[in-house]
Amino acid sequence: MAERPVATTLASDQKTSWALNDTVLNTDANNWGQGINDSQSAINNINTAFDGLLPNTAGSATDTIIGTRTITDTVTAVTGANTLTNLL
Repeated sequence: MAERPVATTLASDQKTSWALNDTVLNTDANNWGQGINDSQSAINNINTAFDGLLPNTAGSATDTIIGTRTITDTVTAVTGANTLTNLL
């Protein structure tokens, strides 16, 4: 999983103190559109970062997810490791 799936900081310097008589310029609309595009890109990056994580199977785990283990701490992984299914 990505450490920080959103690599860039989203724009936060947009005008937020609009008054009733302010003129909306094309650059304002372009900035809004770019903000929407940047936000969607960030959402996509977050969603992609979740790929490969544990499957959505609440309360269950497989040998593949858990990996190899040993029955006792005195047994080395090389000689006694196996999946939980085989060990139990």
